[in-house]
Amino acid sequence: MSILPANSALTLEDDRGVHAMGPDESWREAWTFDFYDPDHKISGNCYGGVHPHQGVGDFLYFLFKDDVLVDEVLETNCNISPDIGEDRFSFARAAFAPREPFKTTDCYVNNCGKSVVDLRWEAVNPPYDWRDSNSAISSSGSHHFEHLGRYTGSVKIAGTEYEIKNAVGMRDRAWGWGKRSSILGWLWVTAIFADDLVMNSFQVHMGDGSEVLYGYIFRGEENVVLRRSHAVPRYHELGGHPLGLTFDVEDVNGTSLRATGESMTMYNESALERNKWGHHFWCYNKFEYEGKTGYGMANYHWRGLANRPGDWTLAAGD
Repeated sequence: MSILPANSALTLEDDRGVHAMGPDESWREAWTFDFYDPDHKISGNCYGGVHPHQGVGDFLYFLFKDDVLVDEVLETNCNISPDIGEDRFSFARAAFAPREPFKTTDCYVNNCGKSVVDLRWEAVNPPYDWRDSNSAISSSGSHHFEHLGRYTGSVKIAGTEYEIKNAVGMRDRAWGWGKRSSILGWLWVTAIFADDLVMNSFQVHMGDGSEVLYGYIFRGEENVVLRRSHAVPRYHELGGHPLGLTFDVEDVNGTSLRATGESMTMYNESALERNKWGHHFWCYNKFEYEGKTGYGMANYHWRGLANRPGDWTLAAGD
């Protein structure tokens, strides 16, 4: 597996350090990592994002044992210096430290001893850059890449330490803002079934009424971008939160992957974020595909019920 595809718009510097601020008042640089450990049934997510022009940052961290939330931090008004520089990787209660670009990252959270996450992430596939699929959002100066990998290390919960030998999950980086501000809704799914079988699908409903498809299937050699994605989420009738989904994706080579997932955990961030409004759920799922079990995050966002992802088919170029 090569670090970067030959035709990638990314450079090693995109993962080594910070990006120069753009002129947009809302310009942001952010990182995320999520993980699930099937041995101990521990899952977590951590996000850090800074808006230096505005002098504010956002920090989200949540941790589950089985299906119970055991720790969380949500700060949407962190006091950020306009020249924060490299500290954007380690503000609030976490540190996100890329070691070998696009290959390894150290991920750390210490919520004042209540829980401690100390993990090393190692990539199983090359980074996927939104520009690999289209320029619908990146043309506004908003960039994003992500890929999946495996974690080793430890997680401590209320004084009990768990050795993590084979957790799985995603990490991403993003910079800019641009057309992100107009997004009305999305359904973002990642899943890893084996080191040579991972997928990503990001279906987006933009503010101008257009719909945009991102994503890929990786089968051991390269990320092959999606041609089509069909997703059918299931929601709790009264609470409205996601219960799971079925997805059917096809890449530009005609290879398809269809899986059904059940939500093992659900974190509800609805109406609590500073830079978006509406509903937002993070759900770690267990997926089944042709006798294989996989794990991954399903992320749902919609501003109002009219924008809630339903039975949704989207093709590249629609």
